[in-house]
Amino acid sequence: MKLIHLLPFMDKEELKELAAKIINGEAKGVNLVVLYPFLDRADLDELVDQLLEKQNYKPIYGALPFLGKDKVSQLYDRVQAGELEGFKEQALLPFLGKDKIKAMFDDIVKHATETGEAAADEDVSDLFEDEE
Repeated sequence: MKLIHLLPFMDKEELKELAAKIINGEAKGVNLVVLYPFLDRADLDELVDQLLEKQNYKPIYGALPFLGKDKVSQLYDRVQAGELEGFKEQALLPFLGKDKIKAMFDDIVKHATETGEAAADEDVSDLFEDEE
């Protein structure tokens, strides 16, 4: 039998303890991501905070669909403040509210206008050139 089959039947405290062991390297061969659907929001928020302290961002990306808007917003604010160097901001996009996305858009356009840098990463002029 596999561990994943037992997860729905484990109590919250056991799941939380297993998550802590995985983060601390005490449990090997268990992917932290499989626990996310079974953790309550407060425990998951706490888990994300532990991962942030360790600057272990990769498991956080998998937690994003299970986090509340407040936690996702906190992550975004910390990325913007430069506190989470290396965290991929674009991973937050599907989970941010419209207001945050609008603010991001406005910031990018403002920065492009002020600096003269392109607001898009791709040069679309190639799309309109005739092929030879």
